[in-house]
Amino acid sequence: LVTGLEDAYMEGGFVAVPDKPGLGVDLNLEGIEANLRFPGLFEPTDEWNNPKLGFWQPDRRWDK
Repeated sequence: LVTGLEDAYMEGGFVAVPDKPGLGVDLNLEGIEANLRFPGLFEPTDEWNNPKLGFWQPDRRWDK
């Protein structure tokens, strides 16, 4: 599902944190799409476009 990892990317149970921007790997989108649990890669998520009742408080400032 990813490329760009060295053969010995894990040492002692740990993976080194990349020292450059990004994940440090390239995602294989075709491989990810072929192994999805549910079909649809990067489909619209309209359910997140509207505030959820109980969480949305338009008159409250969260920075204070």
